[in-house]
Amino acid sequence: MNKYIVSSVGTICTSQVLDRETATHYWLTVYAQDHGLVPLHSRLEVYIEVTDVNDHIPLTFEPVYYGTVVENANNGFVTQIQAFDLDRNLNQSLKYTITRFDPLEFFQIDPETGMLVFGKNVYTINFFLHDCLLSKIGILWSNGKA
Repeated sequence: MNKYIVSSVGTICTSQVLDRETATHYWLTVYAQDHGLVPLHSRLEVYIEVTDVNDHIPLTFEPVYYGTVVENANNGFVTQIQAFDLDRNLNQSLKYTITRFDPLEFFQIDPETGMLVFGKNVYTINFFLHDCLLSKIGILWSNGKA
């Protein structure tokens, strides 16, 4: 089935939904022909780039991230959360935030790098990862008593 329809006045419309993850661009050849006694025509090449929309949620490289906290430690590195997004947007960046937290703020996560650090004994945290556009993904992370 043809993905594009060209009207008699030259308007190009899509005949179906396009997905950038399937094809990033299309080349069309359009013919224009008059109705003269001897019809004349010309040919034109049209390049169409499919821009991406925010239709994929960010995904983490691991289904669960485990960290270790040494008993009675004051602070330190716990784990590095790493994620990716299938949407292709040059201005897009992932942002890491902790969404449910002990009011004493035992853990902190770097919003840009996903590095999780602690400052006190912690039991369970939840965090959200989102791609600074629309979608969000929630992940429950538990490591037991430190």
